[in-house]
Amino acid sequence: MAESPENPNKFTEEQMETAKKWFLTYGKNFKCPVCSGTKFSLEDSVTHLSIPGKNRQAYPMFIVRCKNCAHSILFNALVAKVLPATDSEKK
Repeated sequence: MAESPENPNKFTEEQMETAKKWFLTYGKNFKCPVCSGTKFSLEDSVTHLSIPGKNRQAYPMFIVRCKNCAHSILFNALVAKVLPATDSEKK
C-alpha cells in the first residue's frame, strides 16, 4: 500500500484496479440489499475490521458503496488479493 502524508491507508492504482476487477467478477449481478441499486463505487482506502476476543486481529477490508442509497459493503482485501497476506495471516 502506498503511504501518503494525507492518507496512509490509500490504495495504489494497481490495488484499486485489482479490487475493481475482483468486484466486477464476483459481483457482476450484485444488487444493493437495501435499494436494489446496481451502481457502485469503490472507496480508495483500506479499512480494518477488528473482531473482539479473537487475538485482537484486524482484517483489512475494502468498501464498495451503493451510489443510490450509500449502503456500504465490506470485502476482505486479503481474500480478494488486493493486499498481500503477511506470514501470520497465511496461517
